[in-house]
Amino acid sequence: MDDHRKDFNAAGDKPRQSSGRDARLDAAALGEKVYLGQDAAAFAAAEAAEAGSQLPMLMALAHDARAPNGTSKRLREQFDWLDFWYSHDFVTPLFDGSATGGDRWFENTRMTPRDRDDAFIIKAAIVSDYAASMLPYLLDLGDVDLNTRNDRPVTLAVVLGKPDLLPLLAESGADLFAANAEAFKLARQQNSFDVYTELHATAKNVQRASQKKLMQRTPRGISAADLRAGDDETGLHLAAKAGMVRLLLTQDLLSGMTAADFLKPSQSGATPAGILAALGDYATLFDERIWGRRFDEAEKVFRALDTHDQAQAEGAWRNLTRGRDIAQDIEDLQSRWPRLHLPPKENKPPKPKGPEGAP
Repeated sequence: MDDHRKDFNAAGDKPRQSSGRDARLDAAALGEKVYLGQDAAAFAAAEAAEAGSQLPMLMALAHDARAPNGTSKRLREQFDWLDFWYSHDFVTPLFDGSATGGDRWFENTRMTPRDRDDAFIIKAAIVSDYAASMLPYLLDLGDVDLNTRNDRPVTLAVVLGKPDLLPLLAESGADLFAANAEAFKLARQQNSFDVYTELHATAKNVQRASQKKLMQRTPRGISAADLRAGDDETGLHLAAKAGMVRLLLTQDLLSGMTAADFLKPSQSGATPAGILAALGDYATLFDERIWGRRFDEAEKVFRALDTHDQAQAEGAWRNLTRGRDIAQDIEDLQSRWPRLHLPPKENKPPKPKGPEGAP
């Protein structure tokens, strides 16, 4: 196992995309491999999907709590930070259900920073079979950032097929569009539509919160400068989440935006382009009122989309670039036949009008 795995917070900046099935969707199989001592294969598969992922370990710990075989002891020796959670009796009660009736466990969690080790206790609660009862309690205690570096809680809820957790996570501050909207991409690969449907419903339900944030930033009205402003989320991020980009188009507030504006990542790794693509709003993303004839800028955004989104955006992209393609065809024809010139458009004089303006 690589040395960096001794540090829970060792992570890449964003998940890695591949054309095949994401290994995290087979979380139970990853945990089973670690449970059986096949750590290298399990972590390599998870690493290929997300640099630094600890999902195989989380799943193996849950398995070991139900049927102990020494896995937790072995992993505690490999991960120094994990020993804290076991020595204070956090993990096993959470996974085997005994925490629900234990006053000591509830008191311990109240007094322990839940952000510790990249919010490990929150992730463990999501993996637990008792997530529906334990996660609300932990989140009600507050003081936790759900936009973690690794194994984001929203992502865990999606890959584990627990759509009922999504509204609670979103209300508690989790960014549904984190890591370039990876949750939406993973939800598309699920065998059931339940997770995908709930994810979109949750995104719809939290639009108002983004609208409120944007209005609070711009009490005197939205300007192009406001859309670019923001150390974390820009105004354009919020507008995309709030479903307000089409409204901004009608007010001609986006005509100066560049590909960099639409591809700028927030601290959680969300981009305005990724948000619009996740919501299926390709027509807005490639609207002529944004790009005009700046096809090179628009193409940067199109090429940044994954294969699925490019296929879905093809119609909107073709509508935008039709003028460029026609101009290119004319240029190609003239390069082949230099003497070929299209006749100039005839400027006909206006017809004289009859008496008193009659035709």
